[in-house]
Amino acid sequence: MSDPVARAWAVTRRTFGATLLGALGLAAVETWPRWAFWRGAASSLDALAGLPQAAALKALGRQAQAAMAIPAGYADTLAARLGDEGYAGAVARDRAEGRLVSIDGWLVPETQALAGLWLASAG
Repeated sequence: MSDPVARAWAVTRRTFGATLLGALGLAAVETWPRWAFWRGAASSLDALAGLPQAAALKALGRQAQAAMAIPAGYADTLAARLGDEGYAGAVARDRAEGRLVSIDGWLVPETQALAGLWLASAG
C-alpha cells in the first residue's frame, strides 16, 4: 500500500471497528445481569436450593439464626426481592445501597442473610 490516503483510510476503518467492538463489549458487560435469561437463574425461593453456593448459604443461615433476631415475614421479603431481579441482582443492589447485616462480625448483604435463613429453616 503505497498510497498514503488509502493507508490512512484503512487505519481509520480498523480503529473505528475496534472502538465499536470495545463499546459493544462494555455495553454487554454492564447490562449482563439485567438480561432476561439471567433473571431466571434464582428468581424464586425454590431456585435458591439449586444455587452452587446453597450449602454455604445454609451454613450462613444457621449462624444468622444464632446471631440475629429473625424478622417476621422474612420469607415474603426475600421472595419479593428475588422476584424483582433474581438472587445475584438483589445481592448486588444490597451491596451498592449498603444494606448489610452483621453476622459473627462479618458484614453480609441482607438478601444473602435472608436466603441463608430460608435455606436453613427449609431443611
